[in-house]
Amino acid sequence: MKKLIFILGVVYFVIISTGCKKETAQVKYRIVKLTKTVSTSPASDAEYIFKYNSTGKIDRINVNGSLDTFTFKYAYSSKLDSISKYKTSNGLFYEKREVLWTGNNVSSFSSSTLQYDSQNRLEKVIYLSGSFTRFDYSSDSLKSYYKPVASSEYYEGSYITDLVLLNPFKIINNENEDKTLSFALSGVTGNYNSISSKLIIYARGYNSDGSLYYESNYTPDGNTGGYPDKITITSTVIPTVVLEFTYEAI
Repeated sequence: MKKLIFILGVVYFVIISTGCKKETAQVKYRIVKLTKTVSTSPASDAEYIFKYNSTGKIDRINVNGSLDTFTFKYAYSSKLDSISKYKTSNGLFYEKREVLWTGNNVSSFSSSTLQYDSQNRLEKVIYLSGSFTRFDYSSDSLKSYYKPVASSEYYEGSYITDLVLLNPFKIINNENEDKTLSFALSGVTGNYNSISSKLIIYARGYNSDGSLYYESNYTPDGNTGGYPDKITITSTVIPTVVLEFTYEAI
């Protein structure tokens, strides 16, 4: 079953000031630290430290005390140009993913072509093999379909979003650039939790024959400016995972 993880989600939280004349101020938040704890596998625990450049865009992500480092390079237009991974233990370059643009949309990343619907939402991801995943949206849910190269398209999964809480993984100013974060954060949140701007709280995946592949619940706790302080992920196919977030106001 094709897995696609695009990790997205920072928005605005409105604070109404007190006084004779009320004024509205916007406060943006962004992640500075993410801690992942795996219930049955301490070796899989991880800490992600997020660093930002002078323009407020993400500059690097250090993983597990800088064991791995992901660096983000921008073109003169300030659009994301590439993401590189380095093994910090020896400083050696490990891997690089190029980002290509069409207008204001990321049109290609990591050998995959991205297409968008009329509302500028990610509609289809076409892989190098010719297979693709496409998405259907509604107000509180998301559905995905997968088309292998040599067989028919099938219903791959459904995802329900929280009515209030927002996805904390939108950490680059341009929303389309956030779709490239799967390279740096692969496996952190589970399938598709970054496609929606709202936090996905339930996911169900299917095999090509229509049988159930997995069910996952994402239980949030706490609220900082509209973002969860903690998410507990329980699933039928992986151990329980707890994600804890530290934010800063900008």
